[in-house]
Amino acid sequence: MAGVTFGSGWTGSGDNGFDVSISGDSLAFTITFAEIEANVDAGKSDDLFAARVFSAVMPLGGDGDEVSIAFTASVYAFASEGATGYALLSVNGQTAIQQFDAGTDDDFVQPLTITAGPGTLLHLVVVAVAQRDPAYPDAAAAIRPVSIDAEIPLPS
Repeated sequence: MAGVTFGSGWTGSGDNGFDVSISGDSLAFTITFAEIEANVDAGKSDDLFAARVFSAVMPLGGDGDEVSIAFTASVYAFASEGATGYALLSVNGQTAIQQFDAGTDDDFVQPLTITAGPGTLLHLVVVAVAQRDPAYPDAAAAIRPVSIDAEIPLPS
């Protein structure tokens, strides 16, 4: 019995390119984004709101019972006074949302664990949102998902 694995035949779409790397044993993958970024900056644009979306579908193969699959999104976030941002990671309707308040300027890891088994299609969505308050004319925010990692535990 091989257990659950990430299958071939995934599809994805998003801003500015991405790369998917599946481990040799098909128990882990990494999606790296070229540069998906939600950015509002008064000096560059009058926009008060920006959103970017990435989505992918990846089949699970193998055999056996359902397993817990750990996902982590690595995100860089910046928000000055008068600005905020959000990062959303969703897999098959289970969602983790992280808010970034004014004063944020750091890298973050956003975890999400789901349960799934062979034959399941994983519907993965990443959303980055940046917004600024018009009362703060110099406000700026940038939310940039860097990568998504997923891992299936070794079969027992």
